[in-house]
Amino acid sequence: MTRAELTEIIRNGENSSVEFKRDDVHADSLAREMSALLNFEGGVILLGVEDDGGVSGLRNRADAERRIMEIARGRVQPGFIPSWSVVVLDGGAGVGVVRIGADEPGKPYKAKRGSHWATFVRVGGTSREATRDEEGRLHQAGRLMRYEMKPVLDVGLEGLDRHRREGVLRVSRNELVKDVLRDCGYVEHLGMGVRKRIIAAMREQNGTEPDLIEEERRFVVRLWKEQAPAQE
Repeated sequence: MTRAELTEIIRNGENSSVEFKRDDVHADSLAREMSALLNFEGGVILLGVEDDGGVSGLRNRADAERRIMEIARGRVQPGFIPSWSVVVLDGGAGVGVVRIGADEPGKPYKAKRGSHWATFVRVGGTSREATRDEEGRLHQAGRLMRYEMKPVLDVGLEGLDRHRREGVLRVSRNELVKDVLRDCGYVEHLGMGVRKRIIAAMREQNGTEPDLIEEERRFVVRLWKEQAPAQE
């Protein structure tokens, strides 16, 4: 990065991909900014620049580089090695430039916060802890897959024990529907709540059970608010 490019970045202020930090920033704060940019589209952290764009500079350039690498490798999970350079501005003040790549493969990245790890995302010019939905999207972006969802190659239904398939090993066909029902408390983590909870609750509430309606291109599950009137 040239002196002119750095001056222009500082003039434009902080944004989604640019963060200013003092030279003496706390390690947890720096780890948070690193992880948020890693979970975003990358960016730069300028060390030795105040929030208002004033340049305070680096006190010890060699020590600053060592500290940056220690934080990136030890307080961000998974650890990474950022690009580091120092640009000297007019007047002799040095600014540390920490470059965060846009296509790092380890999403979601977590930062050490006290005694635990947390996931952060970039929201405008600030970094905030990720919501559950945001962290889920980061898992998708990182192409992470839970072991129970991994395919078993060259094995079809005929290769599974019929009694186990119909009993103990029943699983949800639609992961999204399963997750929504689980969050609402209707099903257990394996999606087994229709038989154990929903049907039992409906019987207790109004004596009805769900209907499964088969249409040309879909199935519809109908839940009754009350018993249908008896037909004469």
